[in-house]
This record gives sequence, C-alpha cells and structure tokens, in this order.
Amino acid sequence: MSNTFLPAAYQRLPLVVVAGLATVLLGMGGNVTGVGGATMLSLFANVPLLLLVLAFGWQTGILGGIVAWGAQLLLFAVVAQPIAVVSEVSLLFLGRMVLPTVLFGVLLEQNQLEAARRNITLTRHPTTGVVLLTTLCALITTIAMAVTHYHQEEIVALLQKTMAQLASRNGGDAFAMPTEAMVRSLAQLIPGIFGVTWFAAYLLNVVLAVRIAEKKVAGFAPKPFSAVHLPAFLAVLFAITMLLATKASGEVAYFAKNMALLLSAPFVIAGCSVVHSATAAMKERTIALVIFYGAVLMLPLGIGLVMLVGVLDALMNIRKFERLKKE
Repeated sequence: MSNTFLPAAYQRLPLVVVAGLATVLLGMGGNVTGVGGATMLSLFANVPLLLLVLAFGWQTGILGGIVAWGAQLLLFAVVAQPIAVVSEVSLLFLGRMVLPTVLFGVLLEQNQLEAARRNITLTRHPTTGVVLLTTLCALITTIAMAVTHYHQEEIVALLQKTMAQLASRNGGDAFAMPTEAMVRSLAQLIPGIFGVTWFAAYLLNVVLAVRIAEKKVAGFAPKPFSAVHLPAFLAVLFAITMLLATKASGEVAYFAKNMALLLSAPFVIAGCSVVHSATAAMKERTIALVIFYGAVLMLPLGIGLVMLVGVLDALMNIRKFERLKKE
C-alpha cells in the first residue's frame, strides 16, 4: 500500500471513480429502486472501497468515499427524495461505508509500519483490530439510529404493515399477527438489529476483499480467524449495558438494549474464534467445525453459549489455558 498523502491518490483517479460509483450503486441501488436482487448486492457494497484501500492506501479510500457520497446525493436528487431522508441516509452512508473503510486502511498502514520497524517481511492485517474497528463504527451507527428513531410511531406502523402482508400471504392466519405490544417491543430494538446486521455484513465484506487482495497485494496476508481476542474492557462495557437493559427504564433502557444487542455480536465472533483455535490441531477439524456450527444454529441457546465463551475469553484468556495444557 502507498504511504504517500492525497496527491498520489489523484494519480489513480479513474480507479477511485470506478470504486466510488460501484460502492454507491451497490449500496443504494436496491434502496432506491426496490429491486430485490440489488438489495442483496448491497450487502457487498463495501468491497470496492476496501479493495481500493488494500491496494493503494487509506488516502484513496477518502477520495473514493467522496465520489460515492457525491454520487449518492445525485442519485437521491434524481428520484426526488425528501431532504430529511437524504440527510439521514447520507450520514448513515458516511458512517457505514466511508469511515470504517478509511480507518481500516489507517490500521493496515500502521501495521505495515510496525512490520517494517521489526524487519518482518510478511505483513498481516490485525484481525482483532478489524473486529474492534467494525464494532466501534457499528456502535456509533446504532446510537445515531437510536437517537433519530426514538419516536417510533413510523417504525411501528411500518412493522404492522409488514406483519399484515406476511399474515395475508399465510392465508390470513390470525395467529401470525403479533400483538401491538410485541410490535412496539421489536421496534425498540430496530437500531440494534440494524447495527448487528451491518456488523456482520461489513466483516463479510472484509473477508471477501482480503481473500481477493492477498494474492494481488505484495507482502499482504490475513491472520487466521482463530486470532480474534477481544479486550476485557469491552466485556465490562457489555456487562454494564446488559445490566442497564434489564434494570433501568425509559430512555436509559432503550439505549442500553440496543447497545447490548450490538455488543453481543463481536463476542459471538470471539467465541467462534476460540473454537477455531481449540480445533486447530485436530485431524478432522472440518468435520468438528461443521458439527459445532450445526449445533450452534440448532440449539435454542447455542449462540448465547458461544457469546459467553467469547466474554470469558476476553476476561480470562481461555487460550492461555489451552497452551498450558499442551505444555
């Protein structure tokens, strides 16, 4: 990756423009046009900017983000969206697409500088750092959505309309319609659900971009998934939000519930990482992992147990006990 500042990025302007336009078309095409296939493609909207950053550095990510943001505003102008909608979606776009990718590039550059200082020939991206970075950006987005959607009548109305449509497709079964209290409870968690969805989608984008880039970018390779280890302070923050979510009321409980829901996601990743680390030396590792993930998806408390393992690993470093056992 390049260590030069923005002037060098202008030399790659055609690639920057292509990556920016690809990002906005993938990210916004489905939302504006309502096309189902485009909506699915929007899950991979971060890949173009990530590839740009992996190849040329975070400076090109800034320029690509500016191109994408400008193209997004133009797209909204064409379809005549209200100013309030444009403002909110534009801020979310910057928070979901541009900011994390630029920070990802800065993280990689610092990692390369450290590798050069230690005279290490192979540069690897810091897996834990990427998870923490994604968590931070998802948390900011979740809090922003929680603030802007605190008055939830529109969300409740949209959920009720969606539920009614699903019930009608189910033959009008009355049991398929949740009560208004259930709908309002779900509406309170929309920011957290959005945050978790974006968190998982962005990590998927990183994995895909890294797999493409590791054969294209000299001196670059990812660390294994088993290297994810979250810091103890994040586990403490998660415990505090869980406590407030269950004991507090009103606005405090509302924000705590959404933050706790979002913070649970990185610990699920960390718990899976512990299992990947524990099975690293197994001859039938693939079979063991298939059984593990099958059990996680089938058992009612499967994801919760994996999350608990991730929390314990952050507090106690479970892999330390694995190494002592091997010794």
